[in-house]
Amino acid sequence: MKTFLKIVIGALAAVVVGGAVLFGVIWMVRGFSGFGTQMASEPVADQLTEEEYLKDPQSGYARLSDKEKKIYAMFKKAADDYNPHVSLSGLDLSRSEMDNRVWPAFFKDNPDIFWISAYSYEYDGGTDIIESVQFVYTRDKDQRDREQAAIDGRVAEIKAMIPEGADTYTKVKTVHDAIVTSTHYEVSPDDQNIVSVLVNGKSVCAGYSKTMAYILKDLGVFCATVDGTAVGRGPHEWNLVKIDDAYYYIDVTWDDPEFADGTVNKDHIEHTYLNITTEELSKNHVIEETLPGIAECTAVRDNYFIREGKYFDANTVGGFSSGVDQAYVSGAGSYEAKFSDPALIPMALESAVNGVVGYSSLRYITNEEMGVVTVLF
Repeated sequence: MKTFLKIVIGALAAVVVGGAVLFGVIWMVRGFSGFGTQMASEPVADQLTEEEYLKDPQSGYARLSDKEKKIYAMFKKAADDYNPHVSLSGLDLSRSEMDNRVWPAFFKDNPDIFWISAYSYEYDGGTDIIESVQFVYTRDKDQRDREQAAIDGRVAEIKAMIPEGADTYTKVKTVHDAIVTSTHYEVSPDDQNIVSVLVNGKSVCAGYSKTMAYILKDLGVFCATVDGTAVGRGPHEWNLVKIDDAYYYIDVTWDDPEFADGTVNKDHIEHTYLNITTEELSKNHVIEETLPGIAECTAVRDNYFIREGKYFDANTVGGFSSGVDQAYVSGAGSYEAKFSDPALIPMALESAVNGVVGYSSLRYITNEEMGVVTVLF
């Protein structure tokens, strides 16, 4: 018996930043001293080829069986050719393999294919084997080409922001910051694909993460999307990025300050979730990948706070005051820092108050769960 089943690609909309985010005002005075040095990561090629991307062990394709890889390739060709029908007769692909392995791998690896919104398949009700798959296209080729031209233009603008000879970390941070400053967090049409961010300028977590992966691939950096749940809040999507053979997690959506604190302030960018470990991520994210083998991220070298000299422990907490002062003198709109123990934050703020002379009150935000404090000038 043949059965027809339509699958609509799930909508993801993150709801609230993880952790306790507290706002306050503290009276601070100014002084100045230097701080922090940076270590450069290795430069990368200008573009990551399709073959290079698929060979990475964290790509969806690399985690498929040979049979599944063959079907993945058939899907890619059909999507590129705008062919809505793919026959799988004789390939013995089960519904479970389709829904939990082949389709997630294909869809996650290809954020550039923004013109497919859903799929359906015809299968044998007795064996659960799929006979054919149909794609649902959201726009015709002319509209796709117009939007692709707009996407190309916006990506070129973002790439122009990257300094010549930039290392991988700098490329990742620049793209992260560009997405945050140009995107309004809003449920909207196309918010599950890259058009929402790169053309419309408004999206939710799916659009943010797919755009991050799309641009970084164009810059020669491996970056994939990761599905899961924001603890206590619902479905969510973020990124896995590779820098110098080490993997890190990024949640660019949760680093958008209009999302984090409910205000629209595009002059301030947060970096709490830029290049973090699995341990840090697990404080408020649950990975729910259907493909096995997701990376265990343990590296910290290219974590934002480590790279920028803004990570403090009990022995270095005094450096926070110098960092605040330098940021203020340089004209920065804010200063972020991370602490090994959130209990150090009150001490750090007190140190900043007592260490300098003559200024008015400043606002600060603390995310105690992640051990991060941000002073807003």
